[in-house]
Amino acid sequence: MSNDDDLAAAIIALGAIGLGIAGFAALSRWEKKKSFHEALRAGLGEHGVGLVAAEVGRADDGGPTWFVTVNHPRAGLQSYQADFDPGTDLYAASTLNDLIDRLIRAMPSTRPAWGMG
Repeated sequence: MSNDDDLAAAIIALGAIGLGIAGFAALSRWEKKKSFHEALRAGLGEHGVGLVAAEVGRADDGGPTWFVTVNHPRAGLQSYQADFDPGTDLYAASTLNDLIDRLIRAMPSTRPAWGMG
């Protein structure tokens, strides 16, 4: 659990749905999947982005991947694919943190550019 202590995005997202890292880790597999989606929605919402869909799949190399569709306030519907190493627990707090970070970095800014309305 010490590796999860510095997972800022996951901590904020899980906190938004009333869970901490330890509470999340103690959930059943089904509860963890449900909470992961809720936390992902909350984490993206902190950046003004709406979650439309998030599904687990396989990347071209056979590794696990998240396919995520968001409603971006400035760019509309956007779809992203985040590939992970084989053996990654796609519902772990560290994965949640990584997924939120990757999505936010890949998206256009939610703030208008200077001089733009």
